[in-house]
Amino acid sequence: FALECRNRNPSLGVYLSNISAFVYFCQALFLVVLQFLRLVSIFEGSIFAVSNCTKIIFSMCTCFGVISFVCAIFVPFFNDILLVTAWSLYIMAMAYLNGLFIHKVMTVHRKDRSNASNNDDLVDIAIKNLLLCLISTSSIIVFMACYIFIVPAINSPHFLLATNTVFFIADIHTNFFSVLLMFAYFGPWYTWLCGCCHSACHRLCDLYTQSVCKLTRAHIDVKMLHANQS
Repeated sequence: FALECRNRNPSLGVYLSNISAFVYFCQALFLVVLQFLRLVSIFEGSIFAVSNCTKIIFSMCTCFGVISFVCAIFVPFFNDILLVTAWSLYIMAMAYLNGLFIHKVMTVHRKDRSNASNNDDLVDIAIKNLLLCLISTSSIIVFMACYIFIVPAINSPHFLLATNTVFFIADIHTNFFSVLLMFAYFGPWYTWLCGCCHSACHRLCDLYTQSVCKLTRAHIDVKMLHANQS
């Protein structure tokens, strides 16, 4: 509809396109914020809790991103700059969130294996949410890359239609299931859909923990050797 309006009335078409982009931006941002709140709640009250500094940085990225996108709709003179700023902040927030999940998962898993602590449930929950976060953000990045870079390069109405239908619908459904599978009630669905990836992440964490332990022991042995020689 927005594309048809752009052909008949360019100014109205651009305005509707911006509104559509803003709605998509809001749902994508809502998903990222929800996943960040989930990350905070998982480790709340433990030694792995998310710091206040991390919360402030993430909140600033999301707030400035929303402000830039809103201004891009109502301030046409700086439309391109504000849109680039908004999407850049959003990508930074996604990268920051995925990095936090990976860091927390590795830290909890290493602590659990090295100290024989009872954090198995916490490790499983962290890996589950890490996988769902990676899946949803990857889907958003693929759709954005197709719409922003590939569609203008190919300049084909058929590819644009495919992007607006196949990729967009796939992205929306991926985001929906990523939120749905966060809840414990849908645990069997998660096991059925993502069980193999969950086990693979566990094996990767085991390999990482073993390599870190080997490096730590080697470093300690070198220090003891130097101490004995001196």
